[in-house]
Amino acid sequence: MENNKSFQPKIEAHKKAAFLDLGEFLVIFITLALLIIFAMFRYDIARDSACRGNTKAELKKILKKEQAFYQSNNRYCTFDEISFINPFPFNYVEFSLVSELESQSKEIKIKAEEVESRDAFGDGIPGNQYFIIDQTGTITLYPRENYRKGL
Repeated sequence: MENNKSFQPKIEAHKKAAFLDLGEFLVIFITLALLIIFAMFRYDIARDSACRGNTKAELKKILKKEQAFYQSNNRYCTFDEISFINPFPFNYVEFSLVSELESQSKEIKIKAEEVESRDAFGDGIPGNQYFIIDQTGTITLYPRENYRKGL
């Protein structure tokens, strides 16, 4: 019986050590909250960077298909003719062909732009940027000319 009483203080100390007091709990909670917030911001940056990279890669793929079509048909094609399907979910990046003259033009430019309601390229303002690739394969990022802040 004496042996059981000698273990009682050790058991009580162990039970007490298993729980956090309020100060320790708040420190751990605030640290975890800050880590989660930081991770969310980093995820957004990584997602937007990946979207820019995917857009550029998709523009290059379209240009290659357009150039191959031009070689065999002596004209540029529509997206339907090359079976283009927008790879972005909910079409938050829109692709379009920009011809300098008319459909029989010898020059082609392909445009990829953010939709009005989505900041796909990561500058914090939805719908104000677009990429254009020309026939030489040069990709340039442009701001939308008639974009008004605050809309």
